[in-house]
Amino acid sequence: VDEFVMAGNSTSIFMDGPPPPALIYLDDVTTTKFPQDCSVGSNLVINGEIDGDLRFWKYTGPINRHRTGIELADNAEKGWGEGYSMMTTNRDQEWHGLKQDLLMDCFEVGNEYEVKVRYRVIETWGDLIDCDPFLAYVLPDSCPRPRLTWVTGDHWSDQYFMDIGYPVGPNKSGEWHESYGVFTFTEHHMEGATKQIEVFFGKNWPHKNIVVDSYSVSLAPPNVLGSPSRCDPLVVNGDAELGNARDWYIKGKESFGTIEMVSPGRGGTGYAFYHFGDRAKMYNGMWKKLNKSCVSVGRYKVTAYFKLFDSDGNEIGCNKRRRSGPTRCPQLFFQAHTPGETVVHKGPSWNRDKSGWSIGDWNKYESVFTLTQEFYDMYEIWFYVHNVIPGNGYYLDDVSMVRI
Repeated sequence: VDEFVMAGNSTSIFMDGPPPPALIYLDDVTTTKFPQDCSVGSNLVINGEIDGDLRFWKYTGPINRHRTGIELADNAEKGWGEGYSMMTTNRDQEWHGLKQDLLMDCFEVGNEYEVKVRYRVIETWGDLIDCDPFLAYVLPDSCPRPRLTWVTGDHWSDQYFMDIGYPVGPNKSGEWHESYGVFTFTEHHMEGATKQIEVFFGKNWPHKNIVVDSYSVSLAPPNVLGSPSRCDPLVVNGDAELGNARDWYIKGKESFGTIEMVSPGRGGTGYAFYHFGDRAKMYNGMWKKLNKSCVSVGRYKVTAYFKLFDSDGNEIGCNKRRRSGPTRCPQLFFQAHTPGETVVHKGPSWNRDKSGWSIGDWNKYESVFTLTQEFYDMYEIWFYVHNVIPGNGYYLDDVSMVRI
């Protein structure tokens, strides 16, 4: 009930949909105020656990003669575990997916909200696909992502989109995959004549159907890791202690290998990242985008620890003094970018640690990166692991970036 409903002299509810001569039978129609819990952790997506039906969920895109749309799936019948999920059918555009109109009672400007989605991807004929959570671009192997969409006017250009979460790798074949994110609800979401705000799940390759087991948007706990307002650590999940590769991609579009978690990590505890496989280019390295609101023009000390492996998985060494050639060592490479413009960079940030490389030990990388005004003026800033011989792999742990 909004100001438009309140301005009317009367309000009516009617049922519509089936074309004549179909008949509509109704029974036990009631109207009660919908209760919504705004506390931390309470799911603000209605029927987000898919409780045996598709209440409040809709399909983004035309429902046409090709039977595109949304249907309920019994997880036990599919061999996917217990309960129910919802799935798209004959999805034929990347912008087609699953959506729900949000109730706005619990959304306040300035608050941060945590997003969690459990999903699978299947072919149109029903076979499961292991999408690649480390692929940042919309290509055949890409994973879907949660988004927020809102409309501030009557023209198509008044529609806005915002990613509110990203795939969490590595995926386990045959199991439910996860997306995660934290976003800030801003005045931009409410500006103008905002008509409706929706949560959406899609943005992967056409003709790949999406299955969602749960979709949660909730008020985030204070200072949660990954929060846009939290700047410590600046490199989120740089120490791999989440036990996954959340907030990491791999630079490239194909033949860039994959990431697995190994244990123990540096110091004999926890986890480390292992990037290996069919790496075709030197720049096919682990890729981290920085929270731009947490950085400013100035100098930063950058630290990371590596182990190197050949294509057969045997640990090998390298020469920190070499910047090219077959014995070169890994470096970090900083870049900045605005869509539609060229990428800004100053070349690799070379390792200043002069100690020799020791096989069997964690080897230190340390550099000083100067974030210039040219970098800061770009839309986004990132770094990635560079200079590892194609085909070789590496362990990575304890990546940090500190203002000096």
